[in-house]
Amino acid sequence: MKKFLLLLVISLAIGSCKKSTSCNVNSIEQLPWAVNMVAGGGSCLIYGGAKFYSYTFSGEQVFYFTNLLSSNSNCVGGIYYCSGNKLSFSEDESREFFNKRKNEMLLWSKN
Repeated sequence: MKKFLLLLVISLAIGSCKKSTSCNVNSIEQLPWAVNMVAGGGSCLIYGGAKFYSYTFSGEQVFYFTNLLSSNSNCVGGIYYCSGNKLSFSEDESREFFNKRKNEMLLWSKN
C-alpha cells in the first residue's frame, strides 16, 4: 500500500508540472535555427519580401516564417515552436492560427 501511495504521489506531482513552452524571444539572433533558415541554410532560397515574425498563440510564443516568392512549397513558410520544430496544422487549424494569433513582432525581413 505504501508503494502504491508513493507512486500515486509521484505521478500526480509529475502530471501537475506544466512544462514551460515560452522562450521569451525578442530577437532572431536568440534562435540559431532561425538565423540559419533566413541565411538560406539548407535547400531553400530566401527571396526579397521574406519575413520572420513572433506571435503568441494558445498561450505560447511561436514563429511564422514567410517566403512567398519561393516556387518550392517546402520553402514558402511555416509556423515553428521555440525549439525550431515545425507545427503541423490542418487547414482549419491554420485558419484558427491566423484569426487568433496575438502580439505580432517582426523579427527579420529581407528587402
